[in-house]
Amino acid sequence: MTPARARDGWAECPDVPTAGRIIATVTIDHDEVRIEAERTGTFRDCWFDVIIHKADVQAVAIALRPDVPDDFEYSPWNQPEYSTATISHNDPDGVVPAFHTVLSSDKSYWIKALAKLMKEKLLVEVRFEDSKGERT
Repeated sequence: MTPARARDGWAECPDVPTAGRIIATVTIDHDEVRIEAERTGTFRDCWFDVIIHKADVQAVAIALRPDVPDDFEYSPWNQPEYSTATISHNDPDGVVPAFHTVLSSDKSYWIKALAKLMKEKLLVEVRFEDSKGERT
């Protein structure tokens, strides 16, 4: 299960390989990142709204991968690598040292745009990593 701080407490979205991706809207405004996400059409649909305050951001790591072709044929045996942005941030309840919220996209543009906004609007350091997790 993936816990997510929702407006009214904790929400859980099951980590099930066949459940599909969770579609999210990410907004960077003032001193926070807001992630509104929803997964529908599965045996256990979920919705959550997460707010990460600038002061809670510990690190942002970007891993860019080649864009997934529009005609890519998805299957359980044929999964592409996505470009990702991993936001490490404080646990608001202090139970663990950090949460790692991972956002992914089949097109690297969206991850690059997120990195740019994190740097320009939140003024946080963003580091880029290669496919082995090494800083570039």
